[in-house]
Amino acid sequence: MEIVNNIINGVLIPLLSAVLLGVAGWLGVKLKQRIDKSEENKTKLEVVALCVSAVEQIYKNLHGEEKLQECIKMVTDMLSTRGIEISPSEILIMIEATLAEFNNAFDSGGDDKQPVQVSGFQSKDEELTE
Repeated sequence: MEIVNNIINGVLIPLLSAVLLGVAGWLGVKLKQRIDKSEENKTKLEVVALCVSAVEQIYKNLHGEEKLQECIKMVTDMLSTRGIEISPSEILIMIEATLAEFNNAFDSGGDDKQPVQVSGFQSKDEELTE
């Protein structure tokens, strides 16, 4: 019986402790990565919304593609200073989502809903056009 106790106390408990500590550490790293990714996506959305609004105010004389390019440049610059990478397709999707929110905010609620023109940007279901 003493041999079994020595094996349990000397080998199994330290081994089990090491395994549990490793699993807990791995779970902690995965949780942090998930939280960081969530925060990064939230930051991306906030920056895109800010840039769309800024372009609307700053570049009133620009339209369509010119405004879109200024917005893309602003988003890319702001996120790169924060060390956040974003793909061109992510930028376009987030701009489209922001414009859809603008359209919903200004929507009159009628059945004959038309996209709202936001000074050069126009939100459509499938594409972003002038």
